[in-house]
Amino acid sequence: MSNTITQPVPKDLRQQMIQRIQSAPETDVLLLHEIWLSAAKDRLWQEIQQDATVEQEAGKLDQVPDLVRRYRARHAAV
Repeated sequence: MSNTITQPVPKDLRQQMIQRIQSAPETDVLLLHEIWLSAAKDRLWQEIQQDATVEQEAGKLDQVPDLVRRYRARHAAV
């Protein structure tokens, strides 16, 4: 007996999910929507972090502390 679990074929899985969503109660659809948004947010955050790391390693963010200090100095009286 094998412990291997086969992964669903994305095309088949998509169709199965669509069918399940169409027959699901609205509360389940709302929950699925929230989960999907959370996954999209996490994916986007990872992408932003990777881009920021690349920019930091390239030295593109070296001026940020000085720019923040100058901004604060100009707007301190406001």
